[in-house]
Amino acid sequence: MSALVEGIMNLIRHCEDLPHNMSRTEVTHYASVLASKLKSGENIEQLDYYLSHIMIGNPPTGRNRRELAERALKLFSSLKAARLTS
Repeated sequence: MSALVEGIMNLIRHCEDLPHNMSRTEVTHYASVLASKLKSGENIEQLDYYLSHIMIGNPPTGRNRRELAERALKLFSSLKAARLTS
């Protein structure tokens, strides 16, 4: 598993807006999809839209969802920068 997917999994586990009963398989799936979207160049709005569909059944407070999208993008950018400088 890549560092990006593992990092996003950690972000997902600590997001208050997501269901707390998500299985490891679900978390891994969503993290992999987010990683793929980041690698294909999707922006914050597109990530936020995707995350809004995961949060069905929860009262989505766009703030935490948006923060998750922003943190995933920052993680992706930092890993990409580290790879370019090494």
